[in-house]
Amino acid sequence: MQKAAITTLILTALTACVTNETGITYRSASEQNIKIQTLNSQSTKSNSQQAQEFFELALQYEQGNGVAKDEILAIQLYKNATSLGHLEAQEHLNRLVKE
Repeated sequence: MQKAAITTLILTALTACVTNETGITYRSASEQNIKIQTLNSQSTKSNSQQAQEFFELALQYEQGNGVAKDEILAIQLYKNATSLGHLEAQEHLNRLVKE
């Protein structure tokens, strides 16, 4: 999936606040937008780092942790993480699809 499409997907879905892996909470859409643009522009980020970020965001949407619960978006984010080689994301994806 192209970065622009990923950015659009995430920006469309983000609500209220999102806490990233370092515990930083972004409360406004503009702060979220800046963070996502920064992540997309970091060409040195490894696939495993990107996969982990997709996985953590998927968990938040699956559980409704800090955001509105959205299993459809969680599934898409798990797919993104899985495509980058995240094995735990594949397990979560398989479980959600079976439900």
